[in-house]
Amino acid sequence: DGFIAAPAATPEEAAAAAAALGTAHGAPTAPALDGEFDDAPFEAGEVRGKVVRVVDGDTIWFVRDGATKPMKLRIEGIDAPEICQAFGPEAKRALSSRVLDRDVTARLRAVDDWGRRIGHVYDGDVNIGQRLVRDGFAWSIRYRWDRGPYMADERLAQSFFRGLHAAGGGELPRDFRKRH
Repeated sequence: DGFIAAPAATPEEAAAAAAALGTAHGAPTAPALDGEFDDAPFEAGEVRGKVVRVVDGDTIWFVRDGATKPMKLRIEGIDAPEICQAFGPEAKRALSSRVLDRDVTARLRAVDDWGRRIGHVYDGDVNIGQRLVRDGFAWSIRYRWDRGPYMADERLAQSFFRGLHAAGGGELPRDFRKRH
């Protein structure tokens, strides 16, 4: 795995990109090609399927085995840069290179306010979210005083200046969203 330096973005470029985004993080993505997403009732547990689209560094479209429509799935435990944020496109490419058009396992845990399933994603026994944090393409998600499940992996990425940490660590997506 190579390291990619984060591109510099001026405040004006970041503001324009955020305005183009039009909605806060977590807003629903564009509809699937056939106009619908998987509307099966949510059930927690493990499912296998194929990743058919990578939306950004922490959200994918996933088609369960035996289903024909994708479900939106947010990878649990991580927060990747917004697509319009410095290092956002690199985070999306990193996730794409690991899961796009691949059969993976998702351990679903919940549904968020926007109807996305939330769960851990595995390629074999590799936890994709943990790998993205360790390689410097996402942060361990924070909630109040909790530093998240992958803080040790984040610290490792910081100490080796991996990915987004190569250019000084970047701005946490939640802080970016508050400003825009």
